[in-house]
Amino acid sequence: MKTGGLPAVQQAAEEVQPGVSPDVVAPYAAVIRREGREENAGMRNGALVVFGLVGMLAILAVTGFLYWNKQKYLEATKAQVASLQLQVANLEGQLTASQSGAQALQTRLEKAVQDLALTQQQLVQSGMEVTALQGQISAANKRTEAVTTQLTMVKAELEALQAPPLTTGDPVVTKGSLSALQRISVPIELKAFEQVQGELFAASWDLTFYIQDPTGAMVRNFGKVVQTNFQFTAQAPGRYTLFIADPYGRVDIGDGAIAYTLRYVILRK
Repeated sequence: MKTGGLPAVQQAAEEVQPGVSPDVVAPYAAVIRREGREENAGMRNGALVVFGLVGMLAILAVTGFLYWNKQKYLEATKAQVASLQLQVANLEGQLTASQSGAQALQTRLEKAVQDLALTQQQLVQSGMEVTALQGQISAANKRTEAVTTQLTMVKAELEALQAPPLTTGDPVVTKGSLSALQRISVPIELKAFEQVQGELFAASWDLTFYIQDPTGAMVRNFGKVVQTNFQFTAQAPGRYTLFIADPYGRVDIGDGAIAYTLRYVILRK
């Protein structure tokens, strides 16, 4: 047994009763040391308990703080979720409205396409009707012109029958040559229903021959001829013109000129 604590015990005993022997005090000292150790152990255990309680309180405080933060974060998250849900609902509403508007627009577009197709069909039908009407008008004009021509001819024949007999004049002969697109004209003054009869000869190549009335309208176009006979009756008084022309415009045929002879007589009133 250690005796390190004996002086203190002895000192304590002497303070109680001076002069007491250490041997007498030793048993009491052992008891005191044991009780001291137990008291120290109790104090240590109490300190451990206090420390444990403080640690538990700290853990509870930290846990509570974390729980509070978690609750706060959870509430913020719930608020964000609610806001997102509201935004989604708004977007769904806008999408539904847009789809409704798009459907209405599509309906109007289809209706416009149908109206356009109907209008085009009506336009085509109207065009066909106009074309048919124009054809009918053209045919009617042609029939009118034909009837007018026939009436004019009948009238001329009637007037010719009623008119005194025509007297044949002296023959007229015109000779010459043409080349390089040259053209000559032979004017003849006639009264209504007077006639001209004659013939044209080309020496080597064909020539262009035609007759015009006083207004410049074509009486008859003979085209390209080498020899032809002609006859016409004046429908109105005035100057009628016989045209003879070189249609080629070249100088590779003989001496480059085409000789011709024109003979005609006038049957006058």
